[in-house]
Amino acid sequence: MYATEVIEKPLQELMDKLTALSAHSSLTVEELIRHLAGRQVLSERLVIKETGEIRLIDIDEVEWIKGSGNYVELFLFGAAKPVLYRCSLKALCERLDCNEFVRIHRSTIIRRRLIKQMVHLDRGDYQITLKSGQQLILSRNYRDNLPEVFT
Repeated sequence: MYATEVIEKPLQELMDKLTALSAHSSLTVEELIRHLAGRQVLSERLVIKETGEIRLIDIDEVEWIKGSGNYVELFLFGAAKPVLYRCSLKALCERLDCNEFVRIHRSTIIRRRLIKQMVHLDRGDYQITLKSGQQLILSRNYRDNLPEVFT
């Protein structure tokens, strides 16, 4: 009986979250489940094709990501300059683990656990300081992506 409770409780919580999400979108719970089931999850590594070489970057090395048109700039821990990756920010965002990464601006994704400080700015925006000292803007349009801070 205990094993059933261990499985049933998380499933019920998941269904509750899907139901709440469905209420705020045009999709039914079943459509959300089908969408999530078909979602491609990012592997542990990114394959970066550069002139004359192929570079493998562990996703754990990425501190934050900046969109640049059809490319993204990957800012890695301790790296002097970003690595260019041919992928749109939207496509990469859909493949990243949403528990680990969060979109804070139309052109910025950060690693959640690296947020050190947030300072309120004008018109609902925030300045986020990462543990590395990097300062980025949390747009008011993306505030809901950080419910652990704003609830």
